[in-house]
Amino acid sequence: MSNTGASANQALDVDVGTFSATQKLNGTTMQLVFTGEADAAALTLMETFLLGIHSLAQDNGVKEVALDLRKVSFMSSSCFTKMIGWVTRVREVPEPGRYRIRIQSSQSSLWQRRSLHALQCFATELITIES
Repeated sequence: MSNTGASANQALDVDVGTFSATQKLNGTTMQLVFTGEADAAALTLMETFLLGIHSLAQDNGVKEVALDLRKVSFMSSSCFTKMIGWVTRVREVPEPGRYRIRIQSSQSSLWQRRSLHALQCFATELITIES
């Protein structure tokens, strides 16, 4: 498995002013941090980011992606649909190469509690929610 350089990894990072998404690859774990409001302004870049994350995870033998959503105050249904698409792609990977997704959420955020619970039900074998 190849290990891409830091500049290739950082090229995936997204910042549209009101929303940012960053990632850090550390061995077989990838850490993602989303911050701000994932609204229409973030939609296209979020999709590109998640596609890149999936490819990078597959290319580097990642076993777990830890997604920190604690600083996301809002996520539109369109952006959430991009997350569902990402989870669907992960589910389609044959078991030996499939990675798990651990999501850190804000217990005080009602939208996160409801939406992430539904997402976890969609892929109970892949997703763990921590609050």
